[in-house]
Amino acid sequence: MSPSRLGGHRVLVTGGSGFLGQHVLDRLPAAGPDAVFAPSRAECDLTRDGDVEAVFGDFRPTVVLHLAAESGSLGSHRARPGRHCWSNLAMGLHVLEHARRVHAGCVILAGAATAYPDSAPVPLQEDSLFEGLPEETVAPFAVAKRSQLTLLEAFHREFGIRGCQLQITSLYGTGRQGEHHRTEVIPSLVRRFVQAMENGTERVTLWGTGEATRDFLHVEDAAHGILLAAEHSGVPVPINLGTGLETPIHALARQVARIVGYDGLLDWDPRQPEGPRRRCVDLRRARTLLGFEPRHRLSEALPAAVEQWREILAQPAGMTD
Repeated sequence: MSPSRLGGHRVLVTGGSGFLGQHVLDRLPAAGPDAVFAPSRAECDLTRDGDVEAVFGDFRPTVVLHLAAESGSLGSHRARPGRHCWSNLAMGLHVLEHARRVHAGCVILAGAATAYPDSAPVPLQEDSLFEGLPEETVAPFAVAKRSQLTLLEAFHREFGIRGCQLQITSLYGTGRQGEHHRTEVIPSLVRRFVQAMENGTERVTLWGTGEATRDFLHVEDAAHGILLAAEHSGVPVPINLGTGLETPIHALARQVARIVGYDGLLDWDPRQPEGPRRRCVDLRRARTLLGFEPRHRLSEALPAAVEQWREILAQPAGMTD
């Protein structure tokens, strides 16, 4: 990004302590903003309107990168659908309303590829985002994310706010992991295999059939795409961020097991949810509007990510970020 594109801007980052947020903050200085503020949850609970009003009123951002979200594993989505829906709706409402009030010119929303209809053709294209319901397990979270985009589009028509929502695929990589290692598929696999090795378990049972596919995006590529969006965004639209490549979960599990050193058997439990059967995104809009191109290959970047997650799991409880 050319430093001049964010020169003169005051950039507010929500979710800055998260896995993705830390990588965005690491890249922001090179973009040349006048000021950057990334309040912690203790400083600003985004589900509380008063907290958000105070932060926006004091800092008065001109660019907002809304990366915060309440999400989790499939088990978490199944157990707490109301929380996942309400909290993401509340955060989006408060962030967008107070961005409007302080006349922020640009709001970038971190969305998720899980927002696509379960029946959408693969590779997923942005025009199909609202053409059906998402997969049942993640639908409350996904519909809340869609609602953020709808409000941004409405605010653009009425108040001129520009921006976009980035439909981000499954993230992996190295860096400060926070809660990321507890919820995402790759770190969850590492945890299962490490525990199996420690306990001498010869078989590991994993959720689903293993035939579901996912599009795995390196977190550094996602951070790069977010800053490209802040530079280039105009009329609010959904834009995919991913690799455009499908990886079956059973193939991923074998790769992770090999890297970890687990040589036991892998069983699959089709009674448990596994989310959409296929997921990878079409990148044509990201390439055209943002000049985005992923730079990391899963086969090359996965070992470093797995090794870091092993180190995290080896730490005493309470020592992870």
